[in-house]
Amino acid sequence: MIRTALLAFTSAFALCLTAPAWAQDADLLAIPDNLTRTLPPSGGGGPRPGEEKAAPILPENVPNYRSELRDIVTELSTYAHGRNRDFVLLVRGGADLIGKAPRETAWEEISNKTGALPTGALQRAYVRAVDGIVLDGLYCADDKPTSAETRKARLEALKPMVEMGRRILSIDICAASDATRPAAADKVLQFTAADRRLQAIPTRPPHENADTQVNLWGAKNLLVTLHSEPRDSKAEWLMKLRRTNQDIIVIDAFHRGTDPLSAAEVASLKYKHLGSRRLVLAAMSLTIANEDRFYWKKEWKPGAPAWLVRRLGDSGDWQVDYWHNDWKQVLGQYFKGLMDLGFDGVMLEGLDVYQQLESDNPITEEERKAKADAEKAAREKAKALARAAAEKAAQPAAAPAAAAKPMIGEEVDPNKPVGAEPAKPAKPPTATPAKAPASTTPAKPTPDKPKPDTKPADKPLPRPPLPPKPGSSP
Repeated sequence: MIRTALLAFTSAFALCLTAPAWAQDADLLAIPDNLTRTLPPSGGGGPRPGEEKAAPILPENVPNYRSELRDIVTELSTYAHGRNRDFVLLVRGGADLIGKAPRETAWEEISNKTGALPTGALQRAYVRAVDGIVLDGLYCADDKPTSAETRKARLEALKPMVEMGRRILSIDICAASDATRPAAADKVLQFTAADRRLQAIPTRPPHENADTQVNLWGAKNLLVTLHSEPRDSKAEWLMKLRRTNQDIIVIDAFHRGTDPLSAAEVASLKYKHLGSRRLVLAAMSLTIANEDRFYWKKEWKPGAPAWLVRRLGDSGDWQVDYWHNDWKQVLGQYFKGLMDLGFDGVMLEGLDVYQQLESDNPITEEERKAKADAEKAAREKAKALARAAAEKAAQPAAAPAAAAKPMIGEEVDPNKPVGAEPAKPAKPPTATPAKAPASTTPAKPTPDKPKPDTKPADKPLPRPPLPPKPGSSP
């Protein structure tokens, strides 16, 4: 059983300083760290600096990635609800964690451990620890609607959570599609975002209402905005958030990832622009470390600290061994700091990482065969792409279009594109006939000015008289 022991973390810390020295030795989310770390996933760049050769992966040295995540979530929930029974704890992703996977049974056999639950059994302790789960792309993703069959299957798999009183939420990336109606029919709290980074802050939500919202099930709309880069200042960002009317807002506790909110600023977001109360939640990753966060130290590098694995792209994010005790200490500081700031809840992110870890670290013969087949298919695809690129490069370049020969008497325009149609000669401007003078007396020519060499306009011919009507006198 994981012991509940959290580091003392005052609100004055405000998530921007390291923990006090006297609190460094406190125990947090601690379990015996008897599992050696696994190798980085494929593409990790090989051994760490200073390692001559990567250690072999042995099945008995591979953690139960799913169980480790459940333990962290359950421990954080125990602490949070011990302080505030109404504190909202959401998990984003990790839908398969609610049941025991066949791999976990195989892991127990390899590790000579007796499992308390059979394969497929509902993990009730984990489900009770959370208040809801946030799915991505339940209704649409990348401007493409999700099929009704896929949506129905995903909701059916989460039916045990709903039956235990937990709520399902969804974040959908679609600029034009309207997922509001199907989400309402499914009783899903849904948010439609126009960009993948979740930067926009729409002020008028669907199902807008002036009701006070103090629990997850009473909410009718949702706002998730996790990146504040488009706002030049924290004041501008906060003002934009205060002008919204969503029942629940989920934000990062740091403006642009570095400038932490204060308790007073968090409190100012707990009321809609209409004036009624709402819930304010903070987003927090369980499996990713970031260079901009308060806990980061400049001297850190892969392997030092031991839980730091590798950089993920150029974003400042780092993969971590989330089951390591020292990383759990960091999570405890972060989580307690969010509660001290007065947030109504936390959305825990990064729970889907176990899928890649299991794929990269097979423990059964079936998993090893699946990994080998996937790697073979990837190599064949890479070879096919390289072959196609080489064939394209070997093809002779298309001959340039022949330049149009000039017509007799036509000059060649050096600025004219090669192969372009010859320009047609411009039509001469049509002369507008001069308007007849209003006066019948011609104007006298000026003696010292020559008469213009123009032909006077022809006078209209006189109209012939009409013939007399029959019977009339001529």
